[in-house]
Amino acid sequence: MDRAGFLILVVLLLGAMGAALLLIDPNDYRDDIEAIVERETGRELSIEGDLKLSFYPWLGLELGRTSLADDPAFDSPEPFAEIERVYLAVRVLPLLRRQIELDTLVLEGARVRLIVDENGRGNWEQLIEATADDEREPVERPEDEEPTEVGITLADIGGVRLTDAFFSYEDRQTGDRYAIDPLNFETGRIRFNEPVPVQSSWTVNLPDDMSLAGNLRLEVEFDAAFEQLLARNLNLQLIARGEAIPNREQSVSLRAERINLDLAAGRYELPELRIGAAGIELLAALEARQDDEQLSAQARVDVPEFDARALLARLDIDAPETADPDVLQRVAATMDVIWADEQLDLRTLNIALDDTTISGRALVRSFEGPVAEFALSIDAIDLDRYLGPEREDEAERIDGEPVEEAEFDLPLELLRGLDLTGEFRLGQLRVAGLQMADMAADLRAENGEIRLSPMQANLYDGRFEGELIFDVREDTPRLAMRKALQGIQAGPLTEDLLDDDWVTGRGDVAFSLTMVGNSVGAWLNSLTGEGQFQFDEASVQGINIAYELRRAQARLQRRDAPEREDDVSDFARLTGSFVAEDGVIRNEDLRGESPLMRITGEGGVNLTDMTLDYLLTVNLVDTLTGAEGRELDELRRIPIPIRVRGPLDDFNISVDLQSALMQLHGEQLREAEREARERLQQEQDRLQQRVEEERRELEERLEREQERARERVGEEVEGRVRDLLRR
Repeated sequence: MDRAGFLILVVLLLGAMGAALLLIDPNDYRDDIEAIVERETGRELSIEGDLKLSFYPWLGLELGRTSLADDPAFDSPEPFAEIERVYLAVRVLPLLRRQIELDTLVLEGARVRLIVDENGRGNWEQLIEATADDEREPVERPEDEEPTEVGITLADIGGVRLTDAFFSYEDRQTGDRYAIDPLNFETGRIRFNEPVPVQSSWTVNLPDDMSLAGNLRLEVEFDAAFEQLLARNLNLQLIARGEAIPNREQSVSLRAERINLDLAAGRYELPELRIGAAGIELLAALEARQDDEQLSAQARVDVPEFDARALLARLDIDAPETADPDVLQRVAATMDVIWADEQLDLRTLNIALDDTTISGRALVRSFEGPVAEFALSIDAIDLDRYLGPEREDEAERIDGEPVEEAEFDLPLELLRGLDLTGEFRLGQLRVAGLQMADMAADLRAENGEIRLSPMQANLYDGRFEGELIFDVREDTPRLAMRKALQGIQAGPLTEDLLDDDWVTGRGDVAFSLTMVGNSVGAWLNSLTGEGQFQFDEASVQGINIAYELRRAQARLQRRDAPEREDDVSDFARLTGSFVAEDGVIRNEDLRGESPLMRITGEGGVNLTDMTLDYLLTVNLVDTLTGAEGRELDELRRIPIPIRVRGPLDDFNISVDLQSALMQLHGEQLREAEREARERLQQEQDRLQQRVEEERRELEERLEREQERARERVGEEVEGRVRDLLRR
């Protein structure tokens, strides 16, 4: 259509409007309009207010109170929709320039009520069906006919004003009801490429007497193609109220000075966003990009320092009881967040927790599981400050009166789905009293098995290496530990761990243990495994073996006990191994060496009732000093049994010196018997020798007498022969 034709059309239109203004009263057609709507929709339309038309300088329509009845099937006494006033007008003269200038669009008192019945059908569906049945076939243009371009542009809109609106949604299947009451929305003058002030307020009423009130203010600027959008001075305030809301009321604020949206290029920029809630504020800068169906974004997030305890109080959450009440008061964080290829990358992560700094990065490859990688570095942290204070029931457990304890409420399904790969590096760590430095640990969680391996650290002038495996594939978790301590100073270690340096010296300890259960008690009762230890230049606190021997000797001899000495026994070397089974730790090969004595030992510790039962055997190899020592010289190299029995924190020591002395006296009797037998044998041998000697003397005398007798007989025979010869 050319310009002349358009002008003629406008003049004719103005003439028709003038005639209509003089000749037509729109209220005369009210009944007809109501009848048509009821016929087409099956619902009653009630126009209670006036219908007003204006023609110059504005061509406008104003409609008074009007309502549309609900679907009769829903048996609702209230209308489906109603409105108090609608006003819409276009300026006439700009139409001559092919421009549309609208006055402020006004909707006052709009009410819309949506209902879903017990069968899941909505009260709006019948309207959609009625409208669909009445759709006309589109008019087809001849193929050789080109579309006519009038060239009209939307030049100006006075604004949009929605006041006192009401929208509700009722679900009769669940009994839930939601409502926005009221809703107000208003803009200033709307022109392309010029700032448009926007403000809105609303209150959303939720089930369980909860509500969410909001207030929004900003300026919006956009081009005619709606491809470039710019928002300025965004200020959003939200207030949630209700019994389920901490302290019955919480507020959230969101502020941004500028938001750039380039819809054509798919580029979005938010240079500075401030989010405030519960007394803390989060700062963020965001950039995003949309390429086809892929969205990528990066943000810088800064959480200034806040008091975590105060935050929990504002959220009506009890702060955890900690050994140090001053912790959790200084928390801050900064990080770079990148979203790309459906992965979340947290870079340059820095968290400040009281006196601790945590840095590193994390990559979430998939939120199903999740599947993630991380690397964290901690400068120094004292975990004991964050653990709960020791309770009386814990003391009762040590005293041999175990208390009933709750089972761990572990999220087993979540733990089984974890697919994590990470590493920890800690400069200084304190936990359970133990102090470690330069700790490193690698974590791998997969298929329900969480493994910390290897684990390494320097502690107490020595080295720690090991691994920890937490297996949740079954309903009852299983914990396995394999650890080795080399060259550690046992005194400071036990002092920090147990508040008592009950063993000192440089030592090596290795063990492999497993525990099964859903509570600490179950873990202790199921402890199974083995280990070994060796300590050089060691001292054992709580028992002075030499003093116990002196005291037992004095008691046996009915003398006063010797003066009390320090409860400590020194050893050049102390070695042994142990086997744990079902919470009972057995040791059968304890060996201790010192210049004074040699000891062996066997016994065990029952972790179920925290008691021990141990038998030491002492062999003195050197002389004790002092008068009492001289009296004990007779016990040298004689095994002396010492029984250690009772609760771990209050055990009894008894020395069976009487049996040692009986053994000693029995040995002395046996020695005397041996000596008597030897003397008897010697006397017998002497007598036998004397008898033999006397016998030999008699034989020799007899032989001499016989020889002399023979000589005499010979002489007599010889004499008689001579006599005979003389005769």
